[in-house]
Amino acid sequence: MSNSPWMTPQQAADYADVHINTIRHALWDGRLRGYQRTAPKGIWRIHVDDLDAWIRGDVVSKRKLRSA
Repeated sequence: MSNSPWMTPQQAADYADVHINTIRHALWDGRLRGYQRTAPKGIWRIHVDDLDAWIRGDVVSKRKLRSA
């Protein structure tokens, strides 16, 4: 694994020892936080801290946008 804390869904699946479809479904339904540059077909990126939290079973909280 590289030094970057960001992973593709396949790298996240390998890291978590689950099938890539498990990662995709967790991203799609919001159980795993990920970032997609261009929806709906953009490449997902998952931060290792978010993946570790998902593996532990932590509940993902929705990030709130701050108003100016």
